[in-house]
Amino acid sequence: MPLLDRWPTALFIGDSLTEFGFSPDGCWLARVAHGLRRRCDLRVRGFSGYTTRWWRASLPRLLPASCPCGQAGDTAACVVFLGANDSSRGAAKPTLHVPLTELKDNLGWILRELMLRLSLTPDKLLLISIPPVDEAAYKPDCEASGFPFDKFLADCEPYNRAIRDVAHETGVELVDIFNPIMEHENWQQLFADGIHFNAKGSELVFNCVWPAIERRVSHLPVMLPDFEEAAAAGFDEALASWSQRVGLSTN
Repeated sequence: MPLLDRWPTALFIGDSLTEFGFSPDGCWLARVAHGLRRRCDLRVRGFSGYTTRWWRASLPRLLPASCPCGQAGDTAACVVFLGANDSSRGAAKPTLHVPLTELKDNLGWILRELMLRLSLTPDKLLLISIPPVDEAAYKPDCEASGFPFDKFLADCEPYNRAIRDVAHETGVELVDIFNPIMEHENWQQLFADGIHFNAKGSELVFNCVWPAIERRVSHLPVMLPDFEEAAAAGFDEALASWSQRVGLSTN
């Protein structure tokens, strides 16, 4: 029987917008996982509150140069969704604020290191822009938590310009979610607390991101024969036929 030593993977790197990607509200990654079923494994590395500065410090420990997942062909897509915390002004937590010039340097470094450590070409990577902030909803949440309010809608545009510049400089595709959200009628209703997506917001994010991911994984074979084929032809014959189609040895 064929042995699948490694399934292709899709790697997602980010902050709380990625970490909460499987929550009942922030379910955009759950929808991605459904789209990738039987083709690709997900590796999700989302860490709430993290900035590009902290990710730059963490990446060598999370993906050491000797990591076996760095072998060519393993990673079908790598999605980087960072910058939302960098844009905080730092009133609540000064260490969160990352100036624009540093964000660009950090993000460029992260992308280049991912290419090096995972043997990726730029077309395998994706950047996602940061979403807008609903100040009216987020401010009461800050007050209830005892933190100063330090996220502003006006700061999103310059940070997204910086992210767009990095995408251009590295040849990495950028998926814009900021403008589709802002163009949505009553866009504030796409957030659970002003900064994190609710189910409606997650649906919009998925609809923006999925086409770019699908282009990177559409060539991957569906793992193991379809049950209807197996039922009609007999499992052993269907398995042998599938193995031949995908180029796997039956030894």
